[in-house]
Amino acid sequence: MLGGRPGAAGPAANKTGRVAGTVAAGGAPRFPGVVGTAGGEVFDLEVARTGLTLAEAQAAGLAASATDVVSRSRAKYYPVPHRCIVRWCTRRRPGCSAASWRP
Repeated sequence: MLGGRPGAAGPAANKTGRVAGTVAAGGAPRFPGVVGTAGGEVFDLEVARTGLTLAEAQAAGLAASATDVVSRSRAKYYPVPHRCIVRWCTRRRPGCSAASWRP
């Protein structure tokens, strides 16, 4: 949760169920949580997200920016590549331009 609002619950629910099972069996697992991870299909379109959107990051008070990257879903020598669009949201850091930033 960020700012009191829940994100996507599916993957987190699976992991917390595994943690509960491990605890029931006497283990001591650690699970720090996730922020907004989900995926699925809409007709023939595969969609996914992880982390925060630009609007969510800005609403949380983070200095963030976004860049759209357009590429192929697989290497060009494989048959039937599809267009793949990724929006990369990053936290801006003082003295660091988007072109020089490395994760």
